[in-house]
Amino acid sequence: TKIYVYGGRDISSVKDAMEIYETDPEKGSTYNTWDDVTTSSKGPHNPTPVRNCAAVSTGTKILIFGGNPTTSSSIAIALVQSFDIASKKWDAPVSTAVFARYFHSATVLNGFVILSGG
Repeated sequence: TKIYVYGGRDISSVKDAMEIYETDPEKGSTYNTWDDVTTSSKGPHNPTPVRNCAAVSTGTKILIFGGNPTTSSSIAIALVQSFDIASKKWDAPVSTAVFARYFHSATVLNGFVILSGG
């Protein structure tokens, strides 16, 4: 099982961190590892640091929708970011008609990505 963690915020800035946690109960506790791919995943396309975004997996990509790119709580962006799971690299940002939003949710249902709230 792999868990992907992107973005977030600390006391002073919004992060563009991408971390992957991999676990396999059959291999025991020594297999439970974190892989920080923040630096190696960049170039030629770099992600926009965001917090309060929503994300889904298509199986081959992780799509990250919107979010807040600042430490201020009043700014949202209309952006879709795409992370390629196999290459562990960022794709070019997707131009989209999605409204700027943060504090929203996303899911995949029958092959469709559904965004709600924000």
